[in-house]
This record gives sequence, structure tokens and C-alpha cells, in this order.
Amino acid sequence: MKKACMVAALIASLGSTGCTSDEGRIGTGPEPGTVGAICARNADCDTRLCLDIGRCTDSCNEARPCPSGWACDSIPGAGLVCLCSPTSPDELCNGIDDDCDGRVDNGASCGAGLVCDRGECRCPVEQRCDDECVDRQSDGRHCGACGNACPAGQACEAGSCVVNCSATQTRCGASCVDVATDARHCGACDMACGPGAVCIDGGCQCAAGTERCGASCADTDVDRANCGACGRACHASEICAGGSCECAAGTVRCGSACVNTQTDDAHCGACGNACPGGQSCESGACRVSCGAGQTRCGDACVNTQTEPAHCGGCGLACGSGQLCVSGRCQTDCGSLRLCSDRCVDTSTDAEHCGGCGRPCPVGQACAGGACACAGGMTSCGGSCVDTNSDARHCGACSRACPTGSTCRFGACSVPVGAPCTTDSQCAPTSGGFCLSQAEFGFPGGYCTLGCSSFCPAGSLCVDAGATICLTECRPGSGSGGCRTGYVCEELTSGQGVCLPPE
Repeated sequence: MKKACMVAALIASLGSTGCTSDEGRIGTGPEPGTVGAICARNADCDTRLCLDIGRCTDSCNEARPCPSGWACDSIPGAGLVCLCSPTSPDELCNGIDDDCDGRVDNGASCGAGLVCDRGECRCPVEQRCDDECVDRQSDGRHCGACGNACPAGQACEAGSCVVNCSATQTRCGASCVDVATDARHCGACDMACGPGAVCIDGGCQCAAGTERCGASCADTDVDRANCGACGRACHASEICAGGSCECAAGTVRCGSACVNTQTDDAHCGACGNACPGGQSCESGACRVSCGAGQTRCGDACVNTQTEPAHCGGCGLACGSGQLCVSGRCQTDCGSLRLCSDRCVDTSTDAEHCGGCGRPCPVGQACAGGACACAGGMTSCGGSCVDTNSDARHCGACSRACPTGSTCRFGACSVPVGAPCTTDSQCAPTSGGFCLSQAEFGFPGGYCTLGCSSFCPAGSLCVDAGATICLTECRPGSGSGGCRTGYVCEELTSGQGVCLPPE
């Protein structure tokens, strides 16, 4: 196409109409006087050159090629001109200018359903798949679109894949059926036979042993709506047997109806024997009728969940001093409560404090239905402790004293002389603090507290620039019992305290 357009551009000066988007053609046809137009004399042509074949032509050379199908050759007295020899009076689909009108394949005809395309007769683009002509409305390989192949067992109809039915079947919706025998599609799709009818040779017929009654087929021997004959209906309490309306087994006829004299309140035990108000028919006898939640025991209606004489069932009486609770006999505890077959006071019983099965923790007592510790004790983590003396709970739950100290009157004693790095290790809530090595020269730190005259046992109140408690020791006996790094210094009183060496 690109090359043809270049050639057309080169010969534009010869009167060509130019290259169009239709490959192989030169313009839409020659206008009068242009190359390929009909002429009788030179004056009829714009180029003043009319060929013997009656077509206008023009001079040519390598820079000015001739139209497709024309040759550039010399004519005496005219030089090089475009020449053409007609090969057919009508244009053929072959990519050649057969009628020498300067156009290729213009008006060329093809077989039915084909079009001329690039010098060949082909099917239209919309019917072409893989350069093959196909009917997308019926081709199972390209159903509705190129490449859309129908699955096995299906065929392409109207551009859609559908179930491929056998020769003896008809497609009804998505199913293949035999309309000669299918009662749902008898003779044609969706032509259903009525109840009891069968399809024979495409027609609805009543099955053997039945006859048509209106739109349905009925067995008049057993059909309650058509008993013995069409339209003869049995009573609601009757059945049809052998074409006659009869009472079913277990019932007898009382008037026009069939009843069960074992349960029918109007015919209890016999026809016409109606039960009085408040009674119902049981086993053919009228008896007191009990309401919901009650059971008849003799001629009385009782609640077997609460009645001591019939606890859990008729005649199951509770013993003396017992109650019936939820159908079971149990001891009558009066104002007390029954817990595990024992009457208890849940306001004071430690095993059932405030309710059955609610024991108090070890060390606690039950008072007013609640577990509590004895006087002076406090519950900490489920245990009763004395916060005045318990070092794990000193003064309050979980307030633990430092290692080496004790709890007295709800306060931690200072572990005088114990190693330390911070005041928190020396019971600061009781006034303790740490004499560090860096600040005061006490190796490994030294727990102490201020004093006037009282210090914890094993320590003395000493004026060392300020009155503080120091660990007591025995002078003259080596370390005197002081920890490593300390010596026992004798006081003027003859007593000794542990101090760092001078």
C-alpha cells in the first residue's frame, strides 16, 4: 500500500486522482480528460495524447511511472508514453487494470457472499476467522466470535452454544427431551399433561386403570374426590375403597361422619355419648381434663413438680418434713437453706457463705453472708494477714519490707548496717536512708536512720555529727562481728559500733 501511494504521488502530474485507502485502486475513476478517460481525439485529453484504444494517456519516465497495469513505452513521434492493452471489457478481481480505465479491480464482481480484497475474492471481514470464511452464527469452532469453540456435546445456534440433542430428542430450555413420551413436554416444549396423565406418541392420555375427570386423570376406586365416579367426593373423615366412601380403620360412622370413639369428646365410647364440660375422652371414657403443667392423678389434676403427694409422678409421696421441689422430695429447712442434703444458715456457714457451694478461703469466717477475716486481720490475696507484723504486707497489702528488716506496728524496721545503694533498700517509710560509699565513705553502702535514743535491736544511737543508728559490735574481738570492710570501734561507754576503718 505504501509503495503504491508513492507511485501515485509521482504520476499526479499526469492527471491521476491520487491514492485512496482502498489498496490496488487509483482514485475513484478517471474524470474527463485524465489518464484512462475515454477519448476520440487528442483534444479530448488534458495531455493532448489519446491512444488508439480510446483512452487518454501521458508521457512517462522513471520519475513519472504509469498507473498500475500500464507500461511505459515509446511511440513514434510521441516519445515515452503510458500504454495499456485491455484484457477484459469488465474489471476482474485480480489486481490488474483490465479495462484500462486507470483503476484496479474497480467494480470487480465475486461469487455470492464474497468481496474483492487485494486482488482476491474473499469473505467479508466480519465473517473471517484466521483468514477463513466462517458462519459465526452456526460454526461450533467460532460461535458468536472467533475462537469461541463450543464444548463437547453442544452446538452453535444463532451465535450461542446450546445443548446438542440427538435426532430423536428436542431441546426444551437447557434439556433434551423426547416430546413423544415426556409428560412435562408432551408433543412440544412446556406442554405438560395434567395430574395422573401420561404422554403417549406426543399426546396426553390417562394411564391404565384411571379415567379423565376434568383436566386430571383419577382412579375412581381410591380417589376421595372422585370415588366411584367423577365428581363424587367423600366426607373429610372418609376414605375411598373399591369406589365407595367408607370409614377408615379405627373409626365408626356416627351420623354422616366417621369418628374415633376412643378420643372423640362428642362420641366417647359410643355414638352420641358426649363428655361434660371440663372433661375429655381418653380410651373411650370421659375424664377430667387437666390444663398445661398439670397431670391427672385419679380424678384430680396436680402439679407433679410441687405436689408432695405426687412428687415427680402420681402416687410418689414425700416423707414427713419434706417438700417437693422440681419433682424431687427434699428436707423442709424452714428459714434455713438445704445445701447438699443439709440445712444451713448461709449467713454464717463458712462452707456455704451467701449461698450453697460458696466456701470462704482458709482463715476467713462467714458473717452476714459474706466472707471476712477475723478481728485485726486483713484479707490480702485471699489470705488473712496481720498488717501490723507481716513483713510481706506491712501496713497494707503487698507493701513488702526490705530484706533483713521486720514489720512492727505496721512499719518496716530499718535493717541497720545492711548493704545498700539507694534509700529504697533501707525502709524509707520508716525513716531509713542509705550512707553510700561515694558520698559518706561507707563501703558497699550502710542502712541507718536518725535517732534520739531508740534504735532497732542490735544497734546503738550514736552522735556522729548527727544522731544515727549504727550496728552494735564487741570491741577487742577482731571484727567484732561487723561485715567485711568494717571494724568495731569502741565508744567512751565501752560499747562498740561497726564503722569504716579510719
